[in-house]
Order: sequence, then C-alpha cells, then structure tokens
Amino acid sequence: MLVQTRELVGALKAARLFASTDATRPNLNCVHVEAVDNALRVTSTDGHTLWCAEIPAQDSAPATAWNANLADVDIIVRELARGGTIEAEISLVKRQVHDLVFEQVSENFPPYSAVIPALKACEPGRYLPEFAAEYVSRACEAFRLYARGFAPTVPKLGTRSEKQKARDRLNAHLAPPIAWRIGGALDPAIFYSPKFPCALAIVMPRRGEDSTATGIENFVARVRVSKRAA
Repeated sequence: MLVQTRELVGALKAARLFASTDATRPNLNCVHVEAVDNALRVTSTDGHTLWCAEIPAQDSAPATAWNANLADVDIIVRELARGGTIEAEISLVKRQVHDLVFEQVSENFPPYSAVIPALKACEPGRYLPEFAAEYVSRACEAFRLYARGFAPTVPKLGTRSEKQKARDRLNAHLAPPIAWRIGGALDPAIFYSPKFPCALAIVMPRRGEDSTATGIENFVARVRVSKRAA
C-alpha cells in the first residue's frame, strides 16, 4: 500500500501516546495497523484510552493486520522522517515498510471496533471533571501530532507578514479537538476534529474515589450485551 509519509508518521506518533507501556500486556503494548478498503487504519489502546485513524491509500490491499511493537514503531517513525520520501510503501503481509522488515506481536489486539459504532449516539459535551486531565491532554496532543501530517508549511523565505500569515494558518490547523460525550456516567468521551473526520480518540471516565479509569474492555462488553438485548 502507498500512503503519504507525513500522514503515516503523524498517525503513528499519535498512536504511540495511547499504547500501553506495560510490557506484561503485549496485546496492548503495540500499535495495531490494518488494511481497511482503500485505507490504512492505525489503532492503539492502553485499556483506558484509545486512538484510531485512517490514512487514505493509493491502492487497496488484502484485509490483513499487523501488531507492531513500540520499539519498531519508533524505528519506522525515525526512518520515515529521516528518509524524506513523499510516499511510504507498507506491506502488512510481510510486515515491511520500504526495505525494513519487522516482527509481529503474536497476541490478539482487543476488539476495538465494538466501541466505535456506539459513539455515534454521543452528544456535545465539555471536559468534565470525571475525565482525568492526563487523558484529556493526551487526546489533544495526539490530534496535534496527527494534524502535522496534513499541516501547511511555514515558508523559510518571504516577508515577515507572509510568514506570520502562514504561522496563523498552521496554528488554526493545529487547534485542539472537540469533546463529545455519551450520556451514561460510565460511558466514554470521544474527541474528534471536523478537519480530520477519519481520526478519533476515546477516553474513559474515572471511577470512584480511587480515580482509576473504567476499562474500554468493560465498555465493549456492555455494548455487546445491549446489542444482544436489542
């Protein structure tokens, strides 16, 4: 598959923020990359927050997936940023980016797709106190990193006025996402930007006095139960 290098780098950097750092949970200590129609979908989660973005591809590929460990993700980002190529060629079957071949994390990635359709019922909301500030900041930072893959550049040459206008356009482009909420007290918030409809972040609320977040896995289970009941 051929995708824009800047867009892939931005999506991987954003996904890196949401992947678990717990090495004992290899199915979360990775970034999930899969082919979906004519797009490359990049997803990661630590069980409390989730990132998902689709990057348009110039060609289609078989419905395959690859769980890339975080060390490999860092190598991919570094090499793509260093290479300076406009397009990145990625093979999920071979787990290959350009000439670099990587390993597969054998554990299954969580069934995250069960969460996303349920978020269509959400309502506009605010950054409410039951959402940990760390997770809200993570969502905003992820969109800033992702947006840079699509961002206008500030010219090195030109008048001061031209450069300032370019900076203003860039700052507007990197504006933080909008927060939406689902009605239930235990349900997540979704962060999205109208400029990037193919990307979203999910943040679960804190629970009780211990301030631990409710798990995305629990929310998935509740979604499945409600679907069966319907």
